[in-house]
Amino acid sequence: PPKKARAARKKAAGPARLPADLKLALTCAQDKQAIDITILDLRNASAFTDFFLICTGANTKQVQAIADGIEKGLKDAGQPP
Repeated sequence: PPKKARAARKKAAGPARLPADLKLALTCAQDKQAIDITILDLRNASAFTDFFLICTGANTKQVQAIADGIEKGLKDAGQPP
């Protein structure tokens, strides 16, 4: 099928299932009050990673707390950041 048809079918099927480590990172970011959270699925692109989790904070200290929280949560679960 043409790319447009495949993309429409994929979009209609709903969001892709997220891996457990990505869900954990998302939860850690939410726990630190991250805003504008976006997840980019790069599995079909020629990238060095499968996903990017992008978020912002209200100030530098909050952004650092978000990053630290994600790293600690993943480390505690035995996952690399």
